[in-house]
Amino acid sequence: MDRKTFILKGSIFCLGASLAKPLTGKILNAGDNDINAEDAEKLVQEWFDGFYAGFNQNIPDSTRQKILKMNGQTCARRGAVKAAQTANGDLNAFLITLKKWIGDQNVIRNGNKITVRYEHCYCFIAQNPKLRSLTDFCQCSVGWIEEMFATATGKPVAVELISSIRNGAKHCEFLITV
Repeated sequence: MDRKTFILKGSIFCLGASLAKPLTGKILNAGDNDINAEDAEKLVQEWFDGFYAGFNQNIPDSTRQKILKMNGQTCARRGAVKAAQTANGDLNAFLITLKKWIGDQNVIRNGNKITVRYEHCYCFIAQNPKLRSLTDFCQCSVGWIEEMFATATGKPVAVELISSIRNGAKHCEFLITV
């Protein structure tokens, strides 16, 4: 699977039906009100804006991070993890695949430590400007990377977010310990 297909499939699965833009112009029945697709999309976005604001304000940092990390793991399992499974426990084989997706210079191994760098954000969900208020969103990527590496190696790994574009850095960087 090439990088573009990988990113597209993974992102589509992660988006979820509730954030998906209505695909038809059909009239939706919402109780006593008929709502067209454009208005329905606006209402869904407003609902999520309120949800994210409450999520950020009322859920402790550590809990938000765990939830987002778990979402990233689930996202990986929806499709991209198949590439990690083909490594059959061979970390080097998985790193070759990862280098094809994001470039040789963005995957650096030093013993049991691997630095993974993204030159741009691959998640189209995270790129949505309306999701800027979700401060811990990059923990989703931590979970995604953790699931991929744990699957590729067949053992638990630790992933640390070093920097992220979303939080003002020039690139995203993760440190993986296998």
